[in-house]
Amino acid sequence: MTETTSIKGVSKQQILSLDFHLSARRQGTVSITVEPDSNPLDYGKDLLLPTLLPDTPLETALKRTLDFPVITARVHSTGARGYGAYYGWIQLTRSGEPSLTAAHAWEMDPVPITKDLNTPFVWFGPEPMLFDGPFRPRDTDVEWSAHSFLAEVGDSCLSRDVRPILGFEWGFWIREGRVLVKELKRLDLEAWDGHLALFRGKFEGWKFRGAEGR
Repeated sequence: MTETTSIKGVSKQQILSLDFHLSARRQGTVSITVEPDSNPLDYGKDLLLPTLLPDTPLETALKRTLDFPVITARVHSTGARGYGAYYGWIQLTRSGEPSLTAAHAWEMDPVPITKDLNTPFVWFGPEPMLFDGPFRPRDTDVEWSAHSFLAEVGDSCLSRDVRPILGFEWGFWIREGRVLVKELKRLDLEAWDGHLALFRGKFEGWKFRGAEGR
């Protein structure tokens, strides 16, 4: 997929397939889809909204989540199964006023029930699936970006020694009340290296290796 600097947004489903090969037994494909949300009920947002927006009627709240991106990234192991297919997803986000986005810091993006746990993984297990469906108020212009990384632990699930496998970027803009979905694109693993200081400072007892394995 080609990178673009325009702010037109992508109005259709985007698909990206990324292969990885760590060894003869540790290999597979990640299939990623991003699309504007046209039916929040399909993604279970009706379960979240009574807690997130308790004073807003459900139908109104659901409409507010329309058009924001929904992402699914599925891991398919073409090598080993079970413990041999254990991987984890690590996601970071940053958001702010569009012209100042680069000045805003990246932050970890955990599932709310795991935010106080000492783990970098938002999803972890055999062939884990990444899912996210962010939304924000539309009354302020915002640029929201996510860096999503698939990573491995060398001994499957025993140690806290994390190595990156691949990554991709996605997100959205809010412009004058409109939601514009960003282009889905692959990240070089140098982007992972740019987050190492955050990882190493936040997660005590964990080791995070760089793109070169150190």
